Amino acid sequence: NSEFSLGGIGVANGTTIDYVRSIYGEPRLVSTSKYSRTYMYGDSVTIKTDHYGNSPERVFCVTVTANNGFGTPAGLTAGMKTSTMFRLYGYEKPDYNSRTGTYEYMYPHQGSGAGAGMQISVKHDTIQKIMVIN
Repeated sequence: NSEFSLGGIGVANGTTIDYVRSIYGEPRLVSTSKYSRTYMYGDSVTIKTDHYGNSPERVFCVTVTANNGFGTPAGLTAGMKTSTMFRLYGYEKPDYNSRTGTYEYMYPHQGSGAGAGMQISVKHDTIQKIMVIN
């Protein structure tokens, strides 16, 4: 589903980190584990990739925590009010995260079962974080 992308970086369509670099330049490598890497652009965009041997690194998670131009194809960005989220994506029952004090709304992939989804964190009626994950 094309909605499961932020700033044009999709998680359900095999987007590679090389493609991301071609658009946004060189990210800062934050961490590496056996099968994944975490990159950052500035302080508010986190990209996680998987890597296996010589295979291209594929993006499986993009997280945005500020209104920085990264948004969904429908135009949702961090900093917007929940009314905009509901208008664009409908209402999903949230879970309360007592550790962060946020309400977590999960918009699952509908249809092909690819596993992609979008999690939106809200505090005081304002979107704090958008994460797309596959």
